[in-house]
Amino acid sequence: MASERFGDLEARPLPEVPRLWAALGPGIVWMALAQGSGELYYWPYFAAKYGALYLCLLIPACVLQWPLNLEIGRYTLLTGESVFVGFTRLSRGFGLFMWVYFAINFLFVGSFAAAGGTALADIMRWPPGLDERGRTLFWTYLITAGFAAALFVGRVVYRTVERFMFVVAIVTAGGLLVACLHPRVLEYVPAFARALVLPDRVPPLPADPGELEKFYTMMCYSGLGGFWSLFYSFWIREKGYGMAGYADQLTSPLTGKRELVTLRGYRFDDTTENRNRYRKWMRTLVVDSGTGILGNLFTTLLLALLSFAILHPQGKIPDKWRLVAEQGDFFGVLWGPAARVVFLVIAGFFLMDSWLAGVDAVSRVHGEMLCTYSGRARRRGIRFWYYAFLVAMAAVTWVTLSLGEPGKILTFTGIISVFAVTIFAAAIGILNYVHLPRRFPAWVRGHPAQAAGFAAVGLFYLAASVYYLWFRLSK
Repeated sequence: MASERFGDLEARPLPEVPRLWAALGPGIVWMALAQGSGELYYWPYFAAKYGALYLCLLIPACVLQWPLNLEIGRYTLLTGESVFVGFTRLSRGFGLFMWVYFAINFLFVGSFAAAGGTALADIMRWPPGLDERGRTLFWTYLITAGFAAALFVGRVVYRTVERFMFVVAIVTAGGLLVACLHPRVLEYVPAFARALVLPDRVPPLPADPGELEKFYTMMCYSGLGGFWSLFYSFWIREKGYGMAGYADQLTSPLTGKRELVTLRGYRFDDTTENRNRYRKWMRTLVVDSGTGILGNLFTTLLLALLSFAILHPQGKIPDKWRLVAEQGDFFGVLWGPAARVVFLVIAGFFLMDSWLAGVDAVSRVHGEMLCTYSGRARRRGIRFWYYAFLVAMAAVTWVTLSLGEPGKILTFTGIISVFAVTIFAAAIGILNYVHLPRRFPAWVRGHPAQAAGFAAVGLFYLAASVYYLWFRLSK
């Protein structure tokens, strides 16, 4: 029964809502990570190879995650818990299944760093004697070692990640905008804009299995999809959204403000003050998540435009160990070799910051889930296990980097993520629309429009999963 599963939620008043500017931050991290998790590769790939054919899907793909992100954030706002703890409340067996599924998916998080390494390898023709693959791996090992050290020595881990991601997001968006204002690119804007809203024909699903899997990954990762979207729960908890504000029981060098010293969840009663605060918190959540969604949409549009205007006419397609190297032409064709180098440096760190935020968030998930299932682990504390898993994730990255081309590994994880979203979206729906309303005031139930959007996202991923299974089994 829901009353038994959530009976230990402690009743407290819903905390006051801070000024909007002070509450923003998780959406910025989300935006920067979304930009590097697939947008720098998949949309440029399809725009370069197929021109205008798939551009009409760009805006729907980027906003598809918004209803899902709101529900992920709403669970944490209401209870102060991460959604992974919510999965264990549905069933300890289901929570364990999602944790293992998650762990398998992120065994290959190093592929994001390797994708960035392809850009740096194209600039640094060093060490001598190595081919593109060898140089890519060399620079990837070097940069990931530096980033891992930054997470260890940074006085405040979350702030280190947030500030670095903020700088990357602003610099990238600004540079891409300047490139798109070049007269050579502006010539293609009318055709590009028309293709976004008025396609010549309905774009068919790719018939080639490899292309279909890239297409699926492009749709899944647009706007930080798959398992990556669950990280938003941890980021807004670090910011103290809603009932997560009660997690600041112990000052910690992990976050600089709070350390989760218990796995206790919270609830609030039906009062006028709580109702008014809840509405304000939801507005804050909408603005923060919308900042991530719309910011990511903006930069994805710029990347697709540049690929449409520069790579497609040249017949250049970013792929394999030149996954990001071809995008250097976004600046190089317009302003020369030096500008090309500047872009590739930005692009390289653009993708490597996805690895940085990824290993940080994965370590948080593993630390919390281990403490959820093990009393002995809880005695060590989540902070101890965070750093232990951080070491483990760095080691896993270095072991798996050479297993294959980064694009193939990214696509493999994209397919895994399509099925994952189908499963955890249903679980979040049950949590937020069935169980929690029995423990909280009735007015916390999502608005009908919000519920309809969330249901549409779940049905989309269900249909995509069924079609992919049918496609593969019929071959």
